[in-house]
Amino acid sequence: MVLFLATTLLGPVQQVNAQLNTDRVMAIGRSALYFEDYVLSIQYFNQVIDAKPFLAEPYFFRAVAKLYLEDFKGADEDCTLALERNNFMVRAFL
Repeated sequence: MVLFLATTLLGPVQQVNAQLNTDRVMAIGRSALYFEDYVLSIQYFNQVIDAKPFLAEPYFFRAVAKLYLEDFKGADEDCTLALERNNFMVRAFL
């Protein structure tokens, strides 16, 4: 009986989905970019893009990381996506 009550009362608590603080993840990604950990920074920017695909900044910073990894085609695609979301992002005109 106690087990039934515990699973009934605590079951919904365990199923709560975590929310992503995109500002914090962007800051962590930018720090990884600063410390030249480009693959890790791309992973963080991918998390932000998955959560908020309408933002231009994660596409831009992912493009910068791809430039350092010499993935020029991927960087060009990301800059194009950043400019589609924000035409006034001058830094994305590489």
